[in-house]
Amino acid sequence: MVGGFCSGVVQLLSLASNRVSISEYIYYISYYLNWYSVLPIVLTGCVSAYLTILKCRFAQKRHKKCPWRVAVFSALTAGLVTVLFIWLGLSLPPGEMGDVGPEFYLMAFIWVTSFALAPALLVWWCYRRNLKDGEYMG
Repeated sequence: MVGGFCSGVVQLLSLASNRVSISEYIYYISYYLNWYSVLPIVLTGCVSAYLTILKCRFAQKRHKKCPWRVAVFSALTAGLVTVLFIWLGLSLPPGEMGDVGPEFYLMAFIWVTSFALAPALLVWWCYRRNLKDGEYMG
């Protein structure tokens, strides 16, 4: 991920120095932004929201309140799943990309989990908002 992003930045800078069409330049920018920075964050947010929905619906069926810790646990789980997929993606191709240290995975986990916390808390808040006198409206 880091090497792909860095090579993408180098390629964008080399395109800027050459005379290329603006549409080709926009294509490269959108490609590298989508695949190397935005996509893992969006997917992690979706996973954390989905895990929170599952737990809140389970609590709703049992006529119980869903605690806020569910959102934090869902964000942590989504962050772990994302880091495992990043590790898998970096370890499969041959070369120097698989030689990323544990500091990279720790920082990726912290960043992705922090971004995944907002959708999980939003879903939890929507489920808690529907509470009325200890029971879910439905």
